[in-house]
Formats: sequence, C-alpha cells, structure tokens
Amino acid sequence: MITLLCSETKNETDQAFMIHIYKTHARMMHAIICKMVSNQKDQEDVLQECLVRMIPKVDLLRTLSPSRLAGYAATVARNTSLSFLRLQKNERELLSFQEVEILPSSIPSLEETLLKTEDLDALYQVWPLLSDDDQAILSGRYILQYTDQELSDYLGCPKGG
Repeated sequence: MITLLCSETKNETDQAFMIHIYKTHARMMHAIICKMVSNQKDQEDVLQECLVRMIPKVDLLRTLSPSRLAGYAATVARNTSLSFLRLQKNERELLSFQEVEILPSSIPSLEETLLKTEDLDALYQVWPLLSDDDQAILSGRYILQYTDQELSDYLGCPKGG
C-alpha cells in the first residue's frame, strides 16, 4: 500500500523519505485516527488519505526536525480524521434529505386512509341515488378536478349557475 501511494512522488529519494515517515509515524497516526473514526476500514482509508496529503509537502517535511515531523504527522492525522467525519456527516444529511425528497410529504397516515375509505364507502352507497346532473357535477369537480370555468363549459351552463 505505502509503496503504491509513494509512487506518486517525484523521485526515489522522496519515495524513500515518505516510506520512512510511514514506518516511523504510522502507528501514532493510526492511534489518533482510531480515537476519532470507529470503523476499521475507514481508519485505513483515513491513514492513506493522510499520506496522500503529505506527499506534496515532502520538501517541507524534509526540513522539519524529528519532533516537529511527529507533530506535523499527528496534526495531519487529526485534521484528516475531522475532514472525513465532516464529509461523512454531510453525506448522511444529504442521504436523509434525498430520502425525504423521494418520499412525498403528502403520504396520508393510516388514520387518514381509513377515514377516506369510510367516506368513499358512503359515497358509493349514495352515488346511484344521485341524479345524472349531480353525478356529472361531482365527478367533474372532484374526480376530473375541473376548474369552475371548465366545469361550466363541460355542463354547458354559465359559471356559477
């Protein structure tokens, strides 16, 4: 893994230096990451991301003393973990937001569905007793959802008449 990641460096000396950083500081970085990220696979991903973030800074890293290099590696591990957690939180929020969008907010509750079913049963019982004109008005308005103007045109009578 480390050799593949370090193959992105400019030359072999940079690659050897990054491998040295990994060998000397990976356990400490992993310990910091483990305190913040619970999933083992995610911990490994964050550690790899730390190394990817450090590769472009190899020239700076060479100038640091061993103690500062350790502090730098610890800071990168902490910040990368925080970035990962922030990204993970945003993805969860986006996913839950998408789920809310997918599910219409107008889904009736069970109680509303039962009440509507009772109302429909009552309507089915009285429907045959209604005149043809009454049936045409009710079906045009509530089933076909015509506007007042469309309903008056459909029935051939003036609006409001």
